[in-house]
Amino acid sequence: MKKLLYVVAALIVLLVVGVVVAVSMVNTDDIKALLVEKTKESTGRELVIDGDLAWRFFPSIGFELGSLRLRDNPEFGEGDTVSIIGAEMSVALMPLFSKSIEVGDISVRGLTLRHQTKADGTTSLDDLTQSKEAEPASSEPKSTEGSSGTSAAGWNVRLAGIEIVDANVELIDLALNKTQKLGPVNFTLDGLELGEDNGFSLSLKFDDGEMLVEQQATGLLFIAEDFSRIALSDVSNGLNLQGSAIPNGAMNVQTDLALSYTVASKTAELSKLAVDIDGKTQLVGTSSVVLNNIPSIKFDLNIPLLDTSNFISESSASSNTTDDANSSSEAPGQEQEPDLTVLKTLNLDGTLTIDKLQHQKLHIEDIKQQVQIKDGILRLKELSANLYDGRLESNAVINGQKPVASYSMAAKLNGVQARPLLSDAADFDFVAGGLNVDLDLKGTGLTPTAIKKKISGPINATFTDGAIYGVNIPQMIRSAKATIKGGNKQQAQQEQKTDFSELVINSTLGKSLAKVNKMQMSSPLLRIDGTGQTHLINESLDFTFITKVVASLEGQGSKNDLAGLDIPINVKGSWTEPKVNLDMKKLFEGQAKEAVNKELKKALGDNEDSKKLLDSLGGFFN
Repeated sequence: MKKLLYVVAALIVLLVVGVVVAVSMVNTDDIKALLVEKTKESTGRELVIDGDLAWRFFPSIGFELGSLRLRDNPEFGEGDTVSIIGAEMSVALMPLFSKSIEVGDISVRGLTLRHQTKADGTTSLDDLTQSKEAEPASSEPKSTEGSSGTSAAGWNVRLAGIEIVDANVELIDLALNKTQKLGPVNFTLDGLELGEDNGFSLSLKFDDGEMLVEQQATGLLFIAEDFSRIALSDVSNGLNLQGSAIPNGAMNVQTDLALSYTVASKTAELSKLAVDIDGKTQLVGTSSVVLNNIPSIKFDLNIPLLDTSNFISESSASSNTTDDANSSSEAPGQEQEPDLTVLKTLNLDGTLTIDKLQHQKLHIEDIKQQVQIKDGILRLKELSANLYDGRLESNAVINGQKPVASYSMAAKLNGVQARPLLSDAADFDFVAGGLNVDLDLKGTGLTPTAIKKKISGPINATFTDGAIYGVNIPQMIRSAKATIKGGNKQQAQQEQKTDFSELVINSTLGKSLAKVNKMQMSSPLLRIDGTGQTHLINESLDFTFITKVVASLEGQGSKNDLAGLDIPINVKGSWTEPKVNLDMKKLFEGQAKEAVNKELKKALGDNEDSKKLLDSLGGFFN
């Protein structure tokens, strides 16, 4: 046994001595010259090797490469397409005899890649990436002798580490004179052992002249021994974003997560997700994706507080307001239906909850939304939220199976305080009171004009214990009374509002119109009935209201000489400038009719014979 060991040791010594002698006899300058020559022949490019070229064979097989540069295609200048400051790699020799591959540190320092594009679309890499004409294939079958005699089974693979230092990529658009820079990129993998967690770190910078991105990431990488599962755990990723496209000019995003992929089930799972944006907005949750022919995505996400002002800069908000004003005057032909083909490319099923939503002055709480996408149909199921002392419940469907999408929506709003809601949401503060709404709408087309033209369905609303601001109907009636009979009109200086105990509005949308079939307002002083319509495209108003005085306008104990009189009020104009006026003509007709009736009854007496006589004279007196 000892003799055998001596023999093996002697063979190893002879091998090492032979390798050392062989290496010492080889001139590395000759090898570099050969590499330069072959590169010139195959690519037409100049390869410049400034650094040393060295290798070793014991105790590991490896090489070291110094500075190297591949020059640009002369058509793109005299720079370097690819360059490195240095590179190194080695494989331990002795473990190979026990079916173990131990790779030493793989190190690449100062790698730089420059990619240039001309106006005609040609790039500085075309001559390297375009393959030459394929050589004719031999009709003889390739020999497979010996190919079946090798197998990777039983081999252990271990990597000491990977280090990429100061790598840079430049993307240059010569036509636009624009450069995008990625780098420096630094990446470290602290070893790679299958079946174990391996630490890694990454840092990079990206700058395109308009946006600057800086990233710092750390975590653990796991690869199963049979490569059936790959996972990232304890990932901490920080992003710093700066630029005009970023709300308020800058944003810091910190993300912690765990991510895994199982090969057999084609399933990627995202867990322990925690996102923090500028310390003001957080998102937590989980998600999974099954990579079938049509990916199936599931998620469960929560946002404790979402304030949209954190994502909308003041300049963007003002420009959006201008855009909205301009869009209202755009011709319908300039609008395009949104492309919803993406709804056919995935299946989605998830829940999003937002504890509190703040959008400018509007605030909503306890939002819960179930989202489903399947077969090109988006379903927003069971939306619920608490807002302004009330509650919203809604369901909506968008069908994107056809080029022009169709939609439907049913919603109920109960117990909401109308004036603060309308004021915060739309700067509309003309109506106050408790609000209940029930709607069931549908339509075809998702452009603003298509929605206004094609939307249809009922909207029923009831306001209780509220007021209409901007108009004081009792005051208008008192002024009209003073005009008719003469009197003091100085009492007109009062708050412009009309109180009511209930306001019912039953309306129907269709053919670009919102028709009010019934508008009925009840108050201690008045009863108002109205009908009319508003045009959804030109935003015109055309409503008529009939007001009846049921109690004294002067207060308790005063004589009510207008009781029972129909007082017509017209509302014309537009949504932004409504004009409310008494219909004086009809008012005088009603007043005259009432006066004539009184005189006739006084002359004829209030009996059956006088009533029959009045009936025979025509409906004017009834």
